[in-house]
Amino acid sequence: QQRPVWFSNLERLTLHSCEELEDFQFISVVEDASPGKIGGLVVPNLRVLKLLSLPKLSGTLCKGQLYTTLRELTISDCREVKEVFRFDPSQHSQSGVPNLESVRVKDCGNLEMIFSSSNNSRNLILVFPKLKSLGLINLPKLWSIYRGVLLCSCIVKIIISLCPNYRRVEELS
Repeated sequence: QQRPVWFSNLERLTLHSCEELEDFQFISVVEDASPGKIGGLVVPNLRVLKLLSLPKLSGTLCKGQLYTTLRELTISDCREVKEVFRFDPSQHSQSGVPNLESVRVKDCGNLEMIFSSSNNSRNLILVFPKLKSLGLINLPKLWSIYRGVLLCSCIVKIIISLCPNYRRVEELS
């Protein structure tokens, strides 16, 4: 079994044009990095994450506990990614990324959802108290940001463009 790789002080991570990168998992907090966990990057202080031109990267990018330090997320031209965050409602009745201020996702042809819960529960409330900017551009399969309740009380800028299957802006409250 492969153990997690620890980057305790890493604050900014950019992965760009890694043509063969197919899969990796971010582990945000120590509790997620149990000894039985297979692989993954432990990044407890990550503030800025940029994933650019990763054509084979697929699945869900961030699973597990709260991403307490992440402030800025940019994903571009990651054609096989289906969802960005997956939260586990069995661990929390409320989850989120409490310091997230900006999300920009564009040119991800298979992206269906930004946030999801591990059992597709609509009961999990996702709270983003600092989210100010959300940009979703050229995401042809995106149909929802999240199936449940999103609380984004500070949002000041939303751009949704070239997302023909997106259904409802009012899910951002």
